[in-house]
Amino acid sequence: MSFASIVANLHHRKIGGRIYSSIAVRSGLTFLACALLAACGGSNSSPAATPPGGNISVKVMPSAFTMGVGSNYQFAATVTGASNTAVSWEVNGVAGGNSNVGTIDPTGFYIAPGSIPSGSVTVAAVAQADGTTQGSAAVTLLPADPLGTANGQPINCPTGTGISLAGTCYAVALSCPGTTDLNGYLWVNTPSGTPLGAVMLMTGGNGSGLYWPEFTYGSNVVNGLLQAGYITVQTAFGEDFTGSQPKGWVTGPGGLRRVACRYATLAKWVKDNINPSGGAMCATGNSGGSALIGYALAHYNGGSIFKMVEATSGPPISRLDYSCECNQPEVPDPCGTTTLSQCAGLTNAQNYIDPAYTSPICSQAVQSHTTANSAQFLSDSILSPEATLAYPNTVVHFVWGGQDLSSAPAMGQAWQQAITEQLISPSSAFACVADAPHTLPDVQDAAQQIVNDIVQYCH
Repeated sequence: MSFASIVANLHHRKIGGRIYSSIAVRSGLTFLACALLAACGGSNSSPAATPPGGNISVKVMPSAFTMGVGSNYQFAATVTGASNTAVSWEVNGVAGGNSNVGTIDPTGFYIAPGSIPSGSVTVAAVAQADGTTQGSAAVTLLPADPLGTANGQPINCPTGTGISLAGTCYAVALSCPGTTDLNGYLWVNTPSGTPLGAVMLMTGGNGSGLYWPEFTYGSNVVNGLLQAGYITVQTAFGEDFTGSQPKGWVTGPGGLRRVACRYATLAKWVKDNINPSGGAMCATGNSGGSALIGYALAHYNGGSIFKMVEATSGPPISRLDYSCECNQPEVPDPCGTTTLSQCAGLTNAQNYIDPAYTSPICSQAVQSHTTANSAQFLSDSILSPEATLAYPNTVVHFVWGGQDLSSAPAMGQAWQQAITEQLISPSSAFACVADAPHTLPDVQDAAQQIVNDIVQYCH
């Protein structure tokens, strides 16, 4: 039968008890004609595209992550089955998230909320190729940032360091969530008699060297504490022990707050393995070492580890946004001699902050004053909005040098004034040593001040 005959036949045909009008018949014929010709407009048209979402898949990495409130993490996503591999990020179905469940930017950088929400938290990446297909990651939020794992083994102590004391040395393999594994190293000396407790001693910067001989009078501090009855635990992240790990504890990725997990995890290992008898667990650190103490207390539940800490020449990065963006006014020196900048400076940014990140975001901000990474810097600060600032079981004491013209005393005082509860009053919580530089234990009276403070409060 010809096509014309089909048309004539259908024009007056009764179908299903109803007579279709010529308009309906013509519509049906148009569809039939298109089907017979493979496409309206002729047989040269291209085949139909694969239906959206048909073969697309999205995977978010990692698929689950545990983190503290207010902290941050960089998620990643891969898209297969589509030429367009871009994704849009959302949290609990909200594009970009919100303050209740956390926010996420177009790159997958997630900042957790300041408190734990009532329900679960899910980060999802939605394929832009179809706007539907997604992969997800489950986020578990804790009141404090989680510690990592530590595995310590005795090793030979390094030679040629200038330390005349014998001792026992350890390499402690540290694995913290969201950053690379790294070794911490300990040089432990034990006093005669029953120890009163243990004191961790940290240098500044990236913490790669030992307290003695890093500081001119570091030996006075170590010997003074030993004579007073304390186990001394000099803590380092390379150099004297390995000649490597040039970035020390600030080795990224993950940002300063996340890599500070290494020190807090190491401190817990020392408490459990070097000082297990119940004696006081205490610590002192200069500059970058004092920053590690600050991170431990503010974000890693350090109040359950330390009975007393002595932060010297810092912490220099209580507000990382101020330190990197360099857009805040000068503030009075806590030692009362001048005013101080709150900017870390380019060299410090390049050497001691940038290595914690995948790009030099701090040094770029120092030079340009860009605020593009303000949210990340604030999240990574000791004084982030959700930081723990009450230490009812820990003495927190500060010492600054009268000759220290860096931003460290100003930043240190910001944390000291923000602490809401501790075992001593704010008015007696700090001391100034008039002749001391930033490397505070390089002068004898400052070294003696550190020993006196620890003996007074570490019990």
